[in-house]
Amino acid sequence: TDIFRSVLLAPADSSSIPHNPLIRGDLVFISYYHDGVEVFDLSDPDSVVKVAYYDTEPNNTMYNGFTGCWGVYPFLPSGHIIASDMNNGLFILSVDGIELADVDVPLTPSSALTLSGSPDLCEGDSLQIQASEAADAYAWYDNGVLLGQEGSSITVSAAGQYHVQISDQYCPGYSDTVLVTILPIPEAQFTAASAEACSGETILLMAVPGADSYQWYLDDEPIPGADQPTFEANASGDYQVEVSMMGCSSLSEAAGLTFFPVVVPTIDQVDLLLIASNGLFYQWYLDGEPIPGAEGNSWNATESGFYQVAVTDANGCTALSEMIEVVINGVEEFAAPVWQVFPNPAKSGEAIRLSGPAATVAVFSADGRLLQEENGWEQGEWRIGPLPAGWYTLRLQNEQAVEVVRIVVQ
Repeated sequence: TDIFRSVLLAPADSSSIPHNPLIRGDLVFISYYHDGVEVFDLSDPDSVVKVAYYDTEPNNTMYNGFTGCWGVYPFLPSGHIIASDMNNGLFILSVDGIELADVDVPLTPSSALTLSGSPDLCEGDSLQIQASEAADAYAWYDNGVLLGQEGSSITVSAAGQYHVQISDQYCPGYSDTVLVTILPIPEAQFTAASAEACSGETILLMAVPGADSYQWYLDDEPIPGADQPTFEANASGDYQVEVSMMGCSSLSEAAGLTFFPVVVPTIDQVDLLLIASNGLFYQWYLDGEPIPGAEGNSWNATESGFYQVAVTDANGCTALSEMIEVVINGVEEFAAPVWQVFPNPAKSGEAIRLSGPAATVAVFSADGRLLQEENGWEQGEWRIGPLPAGWYTLRLQNEQAVEVVRIVVQ
């Protein structure tokens, strides 16, 4: 160390202590508490030569205490030297006539951020933010607040302004800021006008209005073209609607709809008696017009024309039968034999007289229900009832003819 002892006050005093040496190329820059800055050439270690100096405290002639130059920095790319003196402040120096070695200036690290998706997140979703550059250390921030995450990536699910500080062995650097927003999930609900209908009908489904787009599903499959807030369902199954707004979507709960099959009724004809297939409610028609009171499963035709029956089943579904033509020709059918019925009107429980050949006699209610029947009747008295007041149909039939008589019971 004797080589570097200052001799500015020599030979009277040479005890100034060198400290904080910094080397740039072949030169060493040394601070002295009392003698400022001195520069030595180390290119030949066996012959070290002082090549420059600057006394930052020329008034100090006593090597007592630690006033004077406390530090020197020789690595500025400009070639200037910075010296810090306790009493006289900061000095900016230059070295004339001496070539300084180039300085490898450390670059401030920077990093772009890559995202796993859009920064506009749907509520409940998350986003991975990745620093694109390798670094010695990472520190993630949200709105300037340190998050405590130290990896090269973070996963976020909350709105905020995110950036990362990356550091190498020299300097810290900062990425740009990523603005993450949270978008609300649209409400996916719908109402159905009913849960059941008959085949051939529709049920109106109505979703909550105001969304950007809609898609209806039947049994987990999208329905082609069903992309409006309302949909008219016509098939049994589980229905759902997917609602989208600002890129966020949600799927509703499923609602089951049932469409009952509708069976077209048939009509069996026995002479003038028309009998409908099974059902719960009936309405008979003649030439397209409903027959008043004709609401049973059978009907005795009393007029020529085209008959139909509308049958309602247990599910409330109604279907109309095909038309069946009934022709009543009184002259041809009843010219011989002819039955006579009297009295008509008759009283309930009263005997009536039938004149004519042997026949099968049957009494039907106004809605076509069979009330009484006697096979092989021969002329004489026949007792009706007891029956409530009203009108009834009396059918007489043998191998030659059929006659239908409307009778009134009082």
